[in-house]
Amino acid sequence: MSLRERVTSALRSAAGLMFALALWAAFGPTAAGGSASYIMIAGASMEPALETGDLVIARQSTSYAVGDIVAYQHPRLGPIIHRIIAVETGRFVLQGDNNAWIDSYEPSPSEILGRSWLTLPGVATRLQALRHPGWLAVFSVLLAMAVMGVLRLPGSKPTATAKRPADGPAKSHVPPGVESYVLLFAVIGLAGLLLAVAAFRQPVSKTVEAMVPYEQAGEFSYRAQGPRTVYDQGQVTTGDPIFRSLMDKFEVQFEYAFRSEAPADVLGTYALLAEVQDANGWTRRLTLVPQTRFEGSALTIVGEVRLDVVQAMVDFMRLQTGLQRATFTLSVFPEIEVTGTLAGRGLETSFAPRLDFLLDDLQVSLPPDLSTDPEIDPLNPVHSGGLTYLAAQPNSIRILGIPLNVLAARWLAVILLVVALAGLGYLAWRIEASRRAGEAQWIQARYSDLILSTQLPPETEGLDVIPVTGFADLVRVAKHSNLLVAHWIGEGQDNYAVRQADRLYLYQVAAAIPQDAVQDTQDSQPGESEPG
Repeated sequence: MSLRERVTSALRSAAGLMFALALWAAFGPTAAGGSASYIMIAGASMEPALETGDLVIARQSTSYAVGDIVAYQHPRLGPIIHRIIAVETGRFVLQGDNNAWIDSYEPSPSEILGRSWLTLPGVATRLQALRHPGWLAVFSVLLAMAVMGVLRLPGSKPTATAKRPADGPAKSHVPPGVESYVLLFAVIGLAGLLLAVAAFRQPVSKTVEAMVPYEQAGEFSYRAQGPRTVYDQGQVTTGDPIFRSLMDKFEVQFEYAFRSEAPADVLGTYALLAEVQDANGWTRRLTLVPQTRFEGSALTIVGEVRLDVVQAMVDFMRLQTGLQRATFTLSVFPEIEVTGTLAGRGLETSFAPRLDFLLDDLQVSLPPDLSTDPEIDPLNPVHSGGLTYLAAQPNSIRILGIPLNVLAARWLAVILLVVALAGLGYLAWRIEASRRAGEAQWIQARYSDLILSTQLPPETEGLDVIPVTGFADLVRVAKHSNLLVAHWIGEGQDNYAVRQADRLYLYQVAAAIPQDAVQDTQDSQPGESEPG
């Protein structure tokens, strides 16, 4: 191949690579590290701008404004494409053009997949049809045929017509099937380059909202002394009614616990309160235990409810308002304020569960529907919470749907590029070494799959022998006629020929001087003779 042809081939390869990179920059899917998301429209919410069956390509952007049509990732419904109508507190408010309501979910900037960039009407419907198993089978067969026919693996055996006889010229120092090796390393290099573009445009780590879970739990209980004729062992226990004609007070106890798998150092304050209220919202509050400091993750609060004080408040309300309510609600609840550290971070939280009693002139009792919901137990309240904070975690990209750590992807891209460059460099060195060893060696290395070596020259009688000035011309003749190039050694030179009808195109190269002969020539100096 001439210098001009090699330069032209290199320029074409570079242009093809640049075109492939441009296509990737424009249409590379986010699942493989690109910046484009493909949305299939399946609804009428964006009519008439977008209709069912359209395919929308959305591209990522650094900023989005009111009026943009964007696709965002809903945590439960998946991708949704609507128009931005407002931006509030760093989140986007969206609405479909054909909807009378506003989207209930307001995505953050990180949840925006991209702005509508290109709309392909009806393409989604056609793509859905191509997902039929029959079409998938056809595509699989075509792909397999393309791989088997075009990307012939290095080291694969040549066809029967291209096999060299065992007694042909010496084997070349260049690996057989050099084009396949070049293609292999080029594919590895292109894969490494695309992976590098995807990996190095993403940060190694990203800031996410993390949470340290914790749980606040409590247990209500109450007790009072009563006559043995009414209560077993003369003791009112949790769940029993308190008859006001037999007692005028009872004791309430609340057991509190702060629980977390992370290291916790908590303290704070607590108080125990009682509240009386009626159906209209009238409320009066009593302090059973004043605000008190505590340390540690568990505590016990004990307070006394005096029914005579509660009755005095009720009587005064009746006297002032003239309303004769028969039933009131008596609520007892702690007010616990917690501070401290959780997993080494500042913590502030509170806990104030309520235990409601029904209060009338005869008794104080728990509501009859206290345990209708098995997941909610007023006697054993539980609140699950979490300490949220911003944390850095390794970022990842998706390559063919497989998540890959960005740092690992960068190293993999570098390794692939190094392997490709080293492989291509090695092949170039071996080919150059073969070229320097002689043109015949270079031809054998470069066009081994096209050459058929023989012991005898072809018959030339009746043929018009046409010498050619370069082996590349002979290659063009052979490829144009779908023929092999015959090769034989004779008269101190390598001969290459292609027969086409009544013509024989011939190219000849002077045979290389054997190495031992060269050495003998160098050892023999002019004017010297062997001793007689």
